[in-house]
Amino acid sequence: MTNNFSHISALKVLGLILVVLGHSLGVYNVLWVYSSIVKAPLFHLLDLYISSFHIKLFLFVSGYLYCYGKLNKKQYKKNKDFFINKAKRLLIPYFFIALIYMVPIQLWIKYGPYQNQSLLDIVFKGIILGKFPDHLWYVMMIFNVFVIFKLLLEKLTSKYSMVSILAVLFLLNLTSMKVIPDFFQLPTTFKNLIYFYIGYIVFANQDKLKRFITKKYAFAFFTAHLFVWSINTYFRSTSYVKMAKLKPIFVTNDFIMGVLGIFFCYIFIYLYFQNNNDPNINKNYIYRYLNQYNFSIYLLHEPIIFIILSKYAPTLINPIILVSLCFFGSILISILLSKIIERIKIIRPVIGL
Repeated sequence: MTNNFSHISALKVLGLILVVLGHSLGVYNVLWVYSSIVKAPLFHLLDLYISSFHIKLFLFVSGYLYCYGKLNKKQYKKNKDFFINKAKRLLIPYFFIALIYMVPIQLWIKYGPYQNQSLLDIVFKGIILGKFPDHLWYVMMIFNVFVIFKLLLEKLTSKYSMVSILAVLFLLNLTSMKVIPDFFQLPTTFKNLIYFYIGYIVFANQDKLKRFITKKYAFAFFTAHLFVWSINTYFRSTSYVKMAKLKPIFVTNDFIMGVLGIFFCYIFIYLYFQNNNDPNINKNYIYRYLNQYNFSIYLLHEPIIFIILSKYAPTLINPIILVSLCFFGSILISILLSKIIERIKIIRPVIGL
């Protein structure tokens, strides 16, 4: 493995780009909040492809870095300090951005899902209980993942085999959205714990996995991912999706696509940094900004996209122009807002700085 974490930083940047791009493409998905009157099937398929693994990639990186901190840095020994740190890093931005930034903007643009909700419901049910926090669901969910892993799963790793733990987490991945009560993002937490644990496993067993870090395996994972995604997308687009007996296959394929997507991205990026001692990408100021403000861009970008879509989604604007406006506009404005907030020391924690 590499001696530094440039490849992991690059994975975080890639994950961010895919999330923002996915949100920018969402307007061509008829099931999303905003739907364009212009059809763009290619953009719709690209959105489906990206969403098959982008969030899982973020979770993988979090698990990888957690294991690094635990094993190499000997961190996280005191539960109290760990939880306080994660609350400052995640919960303060979650509530501040939601209540002071996201909700006011979405009320201003007459955001569709808010139309039949009182302000009390939006704040209490939507934000505090986490029932509909929009893109901030990930922030509450990853906080839960850290807490559950630290309190429970970390202890189990010394008592039970990796296979046993993976089997239990896989069952939770398949069933949590149906059997776990829908508040505080608990269903999504238990659904996604497995990707965090996979990241943890990869770092803990990095020496054993060296032989799999080759272009051959990277292309194999990519090809397998594309194949599974294609089959899954085809059946979902036909009448077969109505057949109850196929639903477990779709759920299982969601997990398979996530794992395959994680590994082809990880191997390709790892090899790039391994084969380039001083990659030019590290000197690129755009990449450095995306890396430096990764979390704050995630926090800030979606309401900006909603502002753009509230104005242009009902028009005949060219899809390439609209997606570009959403993608580049939301990233640029998020960076500018981040730099402004960064200058004011007292409010830096609201964007995790």
